[in-house]
Amino acid sequence: MEKIAPLIKRALPHVGAILLFLVVNSLFFYPQFEGLQTSQYDSVEGVGKNQEVWDHRRATGEEALWTNSIFVGMPSFYNGLRYDNYLTYVEDILQLFFNRPIGFFMVYMVVFYFSMLFMKLKPLEAMLSAVAFGMATNNIILYDSGHMSKVGTIMYSPFMIAGLYLLVR
Repeated sequence: MEKIAPLIKRALPHVGAILLFLVVNSLFFYPQFEGLQTSQYDSVEGVGKNQEVWDHRRATGEEALWTNSIFVGMPSFYNGLRYDNYLTYVEDILQLFFNRPIGFFMVYMVVFYFSMLFMKLKPLEAMLSAVAFGMATNNIILYDSGHMSKVGTIMYSPFMIAGLYLLVR
């Protein structure tokens, strides 16, 4: 028990930060608990773009690597192609097993929080900056409009920046 107490004391700010992120996201995106979602017009439009790839998957059981549904044709890895990898499990953990939007904005905040800790910010400073980063207007607008590739890129970019910072240091 004597060895566990210091670990618990060191973990408390981080557990508190994650709970704060959960509360902020749950309050801001409360309609998700009632089954409501934003329309995300780009995602709705994407259903039509992805239909050819999905139909091919259903008919053959294989992934289509090209689609003629967009422009004059393009590789389907931009849309509709299914990737099977283990990183989805890591993302589920970062999202605390919540669906979007709460899960996505949890990732925004958790990734930014730990990135700031890697850069030697104090937990309180990292916590407040993570909430500010997660709830930045641009992030909400990009999510609402359905620009999910941009959302995913911005979501994990703090890890890349922190990694570069640590590399240079």
